[in-house]
Amino acid sequence: MTSKLQKLLLLIFLCCCGMSAQEAPLPKGQVIDSVKAKDAPTQDYALYLPSQYDPARKWPIVYAFDPGAEGRIPVLLTKEMAEKYGYIVAGSNVSRNGSWEGPKAAMDAMWKDTHARFNLDDKRVVFTGFSGGARASFSFAMLCQCAEAVIAQGAGFEPQLAPDTKKYGIPKFAVFEFIGTMDFNYLEVADLGDKLDKLGVLNRIRRYEAPHQWAPVEMWQEAFAWLVTHEMKEKTRALDAAFVENRFAALKQQYSTFAKSEFPVDRYAAYYGLQKTTEEFIGLIDDARLQELRTQSAGVMNAKELGNYKKQEKQELEEQQRMVDQLRRSLRNYLNDDATSGNELRLEFLAKDLSKEQEKAQATDPAKAALLRRVLGSGYVEAIESGDSFLRKKDAAQALKLFQAAAVIAPKGFYPYLEQARAHMAMNKKKETYADIQTSIAHGLNNLELLLSLPELKPLHEETEFKVIVEKLTKK
Repeated sequence: MTSKLQKLLLLIFLCCCGMSAQEAPLPKGQVIDSVKAKDAPTQDYALYLPSQYDPARKWPIVYAFDPGAEGRIPVLLTKEMAEKYGYIVAGSNVSRNGSWEGPKAAMDAMWKDTHARFNLDDKRVVFTGFSGGARASFSFAMLCQCAEAVIAQGAGFEPQLAPDTKKYGIPKFAVFEFIGTMDFNYLEVADLGDKLDKLGVLNRIRRYEAPHQWAPVEMWQEAFAWLVTHEMKEKTRALDAAFVENRFAALKQQYSTFAKSEFPVDRYAAYYGLQKTTEEFIGLIDDARLQELRTQSAGVMNAKELGNYKKQEKQELEEQQRMVDQLRRSLRNYLNDDATSGNELRLEFLAKDLSKEQEKAQATDPAKAALLRRVLGSGYVEAIESGDSFLRKKDAAQALKLFQAAAVIAPKGFYPYLEQARAHMAMNKKKETYADIQTSIAHGLNNLELLLSLPELKPLHEETEFKVIVEKLTKK
């Protein structure tokens, strides 16, 4: 072989190796379920990269946290608005409720990996999360002092990082929070809005009729429109006069309609919405029109009506806390005592009484019905999250008791039975595991991906009985 030919073959070999080693660019305009962090192989995240992404300029990013490490959920919920307004969204598939170390490691890995891959604008970093993911989002924003905004759902700050503490100071970021009127954290979040107002922190609490959940796709339009308005106000995004005018007019119309309602809750929504709209558009809309909005807001609810509304809300908080404490005591007694103590029966009676009272109040007293649903939701989530904690500690027996308690509190849902399947499998009880899976299907489980993702059930995947279940769910 000639020297010249050898050099040519060597060059071809090196080029081929270089091409195979080079990582393919991430696709734009579609949800990527899993992106592995280059420097942290145990960390991965779901991603949405806008179709117009161009590394020649800096881009804003939204870091998202789901309480159950399902990063794909917030990415799917936000992808339309991220595409419309030009945001990258990264949702951790590792961060979950529990020890702070988990979310912290996930955030560190996502931050480093996204900054290595993309040209990011560090003045336009947003954190979002639901439930424990909301608390994590607030914590990251307080600790890093790097966020322009937090879009939270279903929970507020961790107590040690609360915005009224002196240690970490007043938040330098704006806050948009979704909260369902039937969410067990509803009154906590309503109170948070008042605290942020007193500190002069721009915020909007968006109430809507729902339990403890991620906000649906259609509501993300509001959150992103609020965020875009905030960026224009802060001059981190170019002013779009037509966008500003259209959003201002739409909000004014919406709250003017609420103001005509005979129900105090609607009138408060109008009063609050007009006040918040005035705050958000300072510097974007001329002072005369903003003053008109302030005058309109003051006419919706006088000081006495507003005081009465706030007083009633405080009384609801106290009543809710009393009932939650009662349910928690019953749950603890059930967990700690043996089967002959009667605490299991007492928990069942209490949960059933609360459920019956809630159903009865639904038609005659919606506010009371919402309160009772929040109480039941609080007990349910505590049972599920405590059970998950015991399962991670390899104490499947205690986990099982808690998942069974969750089924007592919320017997119509599928999730407590699916959790029981995890616990039974961890105890090597296959017969009970299969029975739990069938019960969860009977109660509405139709998510095959969720079933297949549970690590405790992976040893069953090749068994005939499990394959029949998979086929059944595939047809649904």
